[in-house]
Amino acid sequence: MGISKMPILKSLVILMILIGSVPVTKASAATVTPDVALGISFSLALKSDGTVWAWGNNSQGQLGDGTLKNNGTPKQIQNLNNVVKIAAGGNHALALKSDGTVWAWGDNGGGALGDGTLIDSKAPVQVSGLSGVTDIAAAELNLSFAVKSDGSLWTWGAIREASGLGSTTGNNKYPVRVPVVSNVEKLFTGYQHTAAISKDGSIWVWGNNYEGQVGDGSSGSNNRRPTPTLLGFPNANIIEPGSDSSLGLKNDGTVWQWGASCATRGEGMPCTVKYTPTVVSTINNVKFINEDLSKVLAVKNDGTIWTWGLNAPGLLGNGTTDNSYANYSPRQVVLSDHYTPLTGVVSGKVGRSHMLAIKNDGTLWSWGWNSSGQLGDGTIGSGANVIRQHAGQVVGLTLFDEQQISKGDVKSVTLTQGTMQKYVFIPQVSEPVTISTGFLQSPSDTILNVYDGNNTLIGSNDDFNNTTYSSLTLNLTAGQKYVIEAGGLQGSAANFTLTIQ
Repeated sequence: MGISKMPILKSLVILMILIGSVPVTKASAATVTPDVALGISFSLALKSDGTVWAWGNNSQGQLGDGTLKNNGTPKQIQNLNNVVKIAAGGNHALALKSDGTVWAWGDNGGGALGDGTLIDSKAPVQVSGLSGVTDIAAAELNLSFAVKSDGSLWTWGAIREASGLGSTTGNNKYPVRVPVVSNVEKLFTGYQHTAAISKDGSIWVWGNNYEGQVGDGSSGSNNRRPTPTLLGFPNANIIEPGSDSSLGLKNDGTVWQWGASCATRGEGMPCTVKYTPTVVSTINNVKFINEDLSKVLAVKNDGTIWTWGLNAPGLLGNGTTDNSYANYSPRQVVLSDHYTPLTGVVSGKVGRSHMLAIKNDGTLWSWGWNSSGQLGDGTIGSGANVIRQHAGQVVGLTLFDEQQISKGDVKSVTLTQGTMQKYVFIPQVSEPVTISTGFLQSPSDTILNVYDGNNTLIGSNDDFNNTTYSSLTLNLTAGQKYVIEAGGLQGSAANFTLTIQ
């Protein structure tokens, strides 16, 4: 046995490779889930390297680039690295860094930037007095939120019913704690109401309840909910407050709706209004939902994306400008031929004027209004060209720095000896998956490591004896991001194939 195959040396080599591959100025790729956030007419994107990119309307500095100039293509926000989460309000934005600090920019009406002033900022400023933050959210009406590691919920900006503070007037230029609710794990904001899921699965909803948005069976001006109210809705994964209704996604993939909106009911017309959560019968096997102002986006486990609600006009991306009741039931988002569905989708977001979707190859796709360049296709629309009713690709931006790999792919890998190549794999179906290497050059000692989205090693294998392939069979979950490291040992050839079956 050659010295390059001694187990101790192999362990040292692997350790050196892993240590050497960790960026020092950017967040680790395996710990950042790429995401998008939409304001009224601007867009944000978070890449897997922890950088943030922005495009669209910049009238109040919401692109964070130090100017007030609109931009029709994505541009990186400088001096903002190590970001793990993003959020967008109407015209302001938030970023959560890996060190638990929160940064904000754009419209500072009501103190939504949390820096102690009411002055807009064209570049990110740190929110005062916040540390140990694990989640953030922003609402359209100058309102911001943060969840701390102890489960406490904090808010700043314009005081409204959706603030959860029990009052509806005034401003908070610094973060203050929201009473009643505790042990918060996830947070969701809507136009005038807010929802949170606690670590024990409890659901809290508060805000405007004129149309029954809270879901406790009540509605009207006498039933406002300015403080968090418990909602009996077990096994929920996502709560989506809209404008005059709300949606919930359960762990079994069913979608539920409550409130006065027939547009978001998802079952066409005639529509029976429900003031408590009622299952939507027209769609199932859903892994992600998002809602804004009577428009809904849902991504199914098979990677297809469906929208319904107000199409006013062309905002749903189904190839039509029809704003009739026909759009009150789920229809697929389509490509430029207005026929072929957009597939391979991981998640998406709904804004007031447009929508965005993330595909499993890291590309971004957009549709809707483009009056300020918010679609990111390099143009700023006007007249008849102000709207695109089908999905088109955002130019010049992919959210994954690592190479992408899909089931059935066979990659030819050529590396410097002793180095590793990373690939992102997002399965479309929950099932056992076999990841293996094959020979292009012999001898070829290959190594496989697989990490989950929390950067936890869930599988490792090497061929060691030059006669077998490195192979791992793992039960992987649909829609989750996995990082595959493949490489060769020092002193061994590193030309090989990588296959997923």
